[in-house]
Amino acid sequence: MDRAQNLAALETVLEAMRTQQTDSQGMDHLRQAAYLHTIVAAMLSDQVACLPDTGKVCS
Repeated sequence: MDRAQNLAALETVLEAMRTQQTDSQGMDHLRQAAYLHTIVAAMLSDQVACLPDTGKVCS
């Protein structure tokens, strides 16, 4: 996937989010997809400083 393809996919996800009910399971899936595409966009543009911080995963 290149940057243009990722951007197109993210735009599709964002457009779908406009028609979903905010409390639906579909919206949760769309939010997850948008989050992942945002991470991919940061990686593809070498902007790793934009990646979200993660907390400690394991105790």
